[in-house]
Amino acid sequence: MNGFVIIPDVMENAMKRDLDRLRDSLPEDERGAFDAERGYHRQQIINHYAKHGTYPEIAGVQRCAKEETND
Repeated sequence: MNGFVIIPDVMENAMKRDLDRLRDSLPEDERGAFDAERGYHRQQIINHYAKHGTYPEIAGVQRCAKEETND
């Protein structure tokens, strides 16, 4: 996505709050993985805002299936 998005303080605070809530809803042993990808999740919120002009509804976390390899 190309363009420039200004993140007001209120939106920055909302993203921090929502991402913290999502992390805290996970089992303790999965929180590290979420924190490692926090920047990705934050960027997805920004991309939604840039495309639709609204802050997305944050409903929960969905586990991605790992691809298995036969190495």
